[in-house]
Amino acid sequence: MNLPFEQARSILEDAFEPHACHVERNADLITLRIHASDSDDTFILTQVDAERIESIRALSQLILELRQELAVVLHRHQQGHGRQRSQSR
Repeated sequence: MNLPFEQARSILEDAFEPHACHVERNADLITLRIHASDSDDTFILTQVDAERIESIRALSQLILELRQELAVVLHRHQQGHGRQRSQSR
């Protein structure tokens, strides 16, 4: 079952609260920007294949992966490393 983009975007943006998450779609790719609520860190994930958000299962897997990566970014911030991480998938 294909999940409409607007619904997938809403799920993604809500999944990262209290952090601010913004999702944009450009053709068959999406970009996510997650702004940490307790720091100036921004986690940017670009060139995510839109197919990764077309089903609940795929969307859930993407959210899990992003939460794990965000935890690493925030941990590094606490140790004084870097302010922004950008990555492509």
